[in-house]
Amino acid sequence: MYLWNMNPNETRVPNEKVFQHNARFLDDSKIMGPTEIEALLPLFPEIQKQWDKIPHWVIKADIGRLLYIYAYGGIYLDCDCLIQQRLPKEPWICVEKIVPVHALGPRESKHPSHSMRIANYAFGFTKHHPMLKDALDECAKRLPLIDDASHATILWVCGPDVMTTVYHRMSQPEKNKIALLNKSYIHHLEAGSWR
Repeated sequence: MYLWNMNPNETRVPNEKVFQHNARFLDDSKIMGPTEIEALLPLFPEIQKQWDKIPHWVIKADIGRLLYIYAYGGIYLDCDCLIQQRLPKEPWICVEKIVPVHALGPRESKHPSHSMRIANYAFGFTKHHPMLKDALDECAKRLPLIDDASHATILWVCGPDVMTTVYHRMSQPEKNKIALLNKSYIHHLEAGSWR
């Protein structure tokens, strides 16, 4: 699943070459937009109540990808992700980076024993996977705390920080059921192009 047109002022079109490349590794793929995502909002009433007040389309896109895969299962890819090799069976997530804890952003959740940041540009889960439910519940808790639409806030309220937070608070047996993929699996071409 890809997500497009969440930006109400979108003028670009997705890169068809990326889709053609990835089709070699995917059974099927769909491009979803706001209509499909908004139909899923009743699954999380706390998010639905706040949806129209969300100050930046990227927040809606980040929540939308979680909602769609939670509801139906499958694979989510940003439209600028190239699959490099066969993906494992779900569930899987991508490790975005490993940095010293002090190098994490000011609003990122810091884990004393972990400095691994989980990406939200690509992931694969089964329908109603508990990690995605936890991520969506965490987004619902953070949405009322938005004080601006800065990049740091967006990353914190619904982006990689949420995925990182929920992953690190899982028990080790739960973590062992999720494959961690590195850049040899997914190449993210334009990280941060929305900024």
